[in-house]
This record gives sequence, C-alpha cells and structure tokens, in this order.
Amino acid sequence: ITFYNKSWDDEENNFIKSCIISNADDAINCISANPVIRNSTFNGNDDAIFADGGSQPTASYNTFTANSRPVYIYPHKIDNNLYGNSYSDNAKDYIEVPGGHLSENKTYHWLKDGAPYVITDNINVYREYNGDGQHSWLNIESGTELQFYGGKRLYIGKDHGGGGYWGGIQAEGVTFTAFSEGTENRWGGITFYNKSWDGEENNFIKSCILSNADEAISCISANPVIRNSTFNGNGNAIFADEGSQPTVSHNTFTANSRPVYIY
Repeated sequence: ITFYNKSWDDEENNFIKSCIISNADDAINCISANPVIRNSTFNGNDDAIFADGGSQPTASYNTFTANSRPVYIYPHKIDNNLYGNSYSDNAKDYIEVPGGHLSENKTYHWLKDGAPYVITDNINVYREYNGDGQHSWLNIESGTELQFYGGKRLYIGKDHGGGGYWGGIQAEGVTFTAFSEGTENRWGGITFYNKSWDGEENNFIKSCILSNADEAISCISANPVIRNSTFNGNGNAIFADEGSQPTVSHNTFTANSRPVYIY
C-alpha cells in the first residue's frame, strides 16, 4: 500500500487499523504522507513500514514479526508518533533511522517503543534560524535505547552562527551505545557545540548509560549538565575543550580509557 502526498491527513478518513499485512515488498510505503497505522500485524514483509523524508506516519500498537525491516523513518519525522509497538524475529529487530537534521522551532519527542532506534548516520539538532528566541530540542523518553553505527555522532547545537542556531537535548534514563560490539565499532558520541543551550532545564544528560563510544561526551565551547550517568567502555568519557565548562556530578566511570579531560 503506497500513500502519496495527496492522501488525506486525517485519522478519521485515512487509516490502517487492526489489519493483517503480509508477504509484501513494502507493506506500507509513505511518500510525503502521514497515515495512521494502529493495532495491525505485519508478518513476512520486506519493509513493513517505509517512510521517506517527507513522511510522518503514526505507528502505534502494531506487531512486527518475521519482516526484513519493520520501520524505516527519518529523524526529523519522529515526534510522538512511534509507540506501543512490539518487534520479534525480524531480520532488523529495530527502528532504522538514517542521518538528518532536527531543525524546526519545537521539541521533538522520541518515545520509548518496543525496540531500539538504530542511527545509521550523523544527526544534527539545531534550529536553522539566525536569531534568538527559537530553538530545536530533542526530548528522549526514559527507557529508550539509541544504537549508533560505528563513528556516527549526535551533534547538539551548531558550531557557529549569530544569535540563533540553538539546539538542546533532554535525555534522562536513556541508553546510548554502539550498534555492534568491539572497540573497532565504537560510535562517535554526543558532541555539544557552542550553540547548544546553556541551561539545565533544556540541555542535559541525566541517569543515562553511555557506552562503547570514541568520545561519549565532547564539549566544544559548551556547558552541558551531565548527572547521575554511567560511562562504560569508552575512549574519552567526557572531553571538554578550553572554552567549555560542563557540570559533571554523581556519575560512574568504569573501563574507559580516560574518564574526564577538562581545562
């Protein structure tokens, strides 16, 4: 089933609910479309739900079994729309997320679902606007797990700009780790640039687990708050350049090459 951009954006008139969809190449294919998909079973498909960069389907309380890939969706199209799903015996038992830029003036909510989000390329979080008063926040629900391909990073804020280009992350109780085990497969880590927001309310890492990264937290003229978190098996756990003043308290550092570097 292919939903094009002229399919209706309205749950009352455009939905797949309590259906069984099996043995398809692309069971649901969204092309700049935002259908509602609930309480349905996807079995034995290649792609169960594929959403291109212009699509924001709502997928909730579905069951994915024995598909090659259950869900493919771009990072800037994840916002309160993936939750309550179950995943089992799929070739890729996760939500596949390519790289991208979260750039709108809002908070993006990534909710805990029944499988981890696997990030295959770099993700940037900052408002594409050269002026104060606007920002892009990434809020990740507690219990969510993000796995990154080797070398891939999450960038918070822009590395330059005028009054704007602000970004922030709100992560509490989240696991950040590599997709594959082994030091050769370490992910890059989270980089806070100078346009990441200075304020504990909107830019923090709390009660999280960060493991198997080259630099789990890298601060480039940035001052994030990092509390009550566990850093395990990283190269640098926290690296702060001479322009950075992160707040680091009540964390646990085990089996890292270097726990903290700060001027």
